[in-house]
Amino acid sequence: MPNDVSQRPSTALPRLLVLAALVMPVSTALAAETLDATERISFNRPESWAMKYFTSVSLLTSLGTPRPSDWGTLSLGLEAGWIPSLSATERTVGFNGVKEEDLNKLPAFGRVRLALGLPLRLSLTLAYVPPIPINGVKSNIFSFAVGRPFSPLPHLTLGVSANGQVGSVKGDFVCPESEVRAGQDPQRNPFDCTEKSRDWVKMNYVGVEVSGAYRIPGAYGLTPFATLAFTYMNLAFHVNARYGGIEDHTKLKTDGVTFSGTAGLLYPITSRLEVSGSAFYSPLRVKRPQNPSTTTDGLFNVRAMLAYRFL
Repeated sequence: MPNDVSQRPSTALPRLLVLAALVMPVSTALAAETLDATERISFNRPESWAMKYFTSVSLLTSLGTPRPSDWGTLSLGLEAGWIPSLSATERTVGFNGVKEEDLNKLPAFGRVRLALGLPLRLSLTLAYVPPIPINGVKSNIFSFAVGRPFSPLPHLTLGVSANGQVGSVKGDFVCPESEVRAGQDPQRNPFDCTEKSRDWVKMNYVGVEVSGAYRIPGAYGLTPFATLAFTYMNLAFHVNARYGGIEDHTKLKTDGVTFSGTAGLLYPITSRLEVSGSAFYSPLRVKRPQNPSTTTDGLFNVRAMLAYRFL
C-alpha cells in the first residue's frame, strides 16, 4: 500500500498552503497560486474512502450465480441500485478530511446488462452506464465479467467469475453550483468558489467472485444465493476547480483491495423472465483526522435486476 502523502511534505505542501489561504490573511502572490500536482495517497485517506465507496456502488456483482449457458444464449437485464445518502461527516473528505464535498448527487443508479453464453459452460456479462447527465453528474462506465457454474449436488450451484471495470464519473463535487450561486456568503460558500467545478473520478478495478445458490424444491424456482468478492481498485480524482483565487488541477491517485459480499433471492416469473434482488456490503476502512485510529465505514445498499432470456 502506498505511504500516506502527509509523510512526504514535498507533495503535500501545495495543498496545505491552499488550506491556509482560505482560513487566514495571505499575500496576493499566494492567492493567485495555480496547483497542478499529482499526489499518490493512502488507500485509507478520506479522499480515497470516497472514491472506493462510490466505486463499490458500481461493482458488477452476480445476482445469482453464473448460469449454465449454451453457446449463443442471450439475455438482457435492467439493473438498479440504491446509493445511500452520506452524512456531513462522511462528505468531509477534501484536504485529507477537512473540506465538505458535494457527494449526495444521486439516490440511485441504473445500467444495462447483457449476458452471452460461451463454450465450456462459460458466460460473458457486459454492463454499461451511458453518459447521460443527471443532476450535474455524467457517468461513462463499462463493466464485464466471465464466469462458470458448477453443480456438485442436485439443486445446488456454485460459481466463480472474474470481473473488471473501466470508466469515470464527472461532476461538480468540489465547487457545486449551489455554492457558486451563494457568491460571497461565507456560510453557504465557505471556500469562495467562483465557478462550478468540472471534476472527474476514475473508477477502474479487477476482481474475483465466488457464489453459491440453492434452488428450493417445490418453491416454483425460488433460489436464495450469496457471493463473496475481492476487488483490486485503481482510482484517481482529478480536481478542476476555482476557489479563493486559486485554480486547482490537483490529481489524487490511490489503489488497494476491498472485500464485499451479497445475499439475495432470484425468482423466475416465466421460463424466460426472472427477477432478482440482493443486499450488498463492503467494510471500507478510513482514517479521518478527528479520529486517531483507522475505522470501518462501510457501504450497505440493495440492488435488483429484471432479466429476459431471448435464446
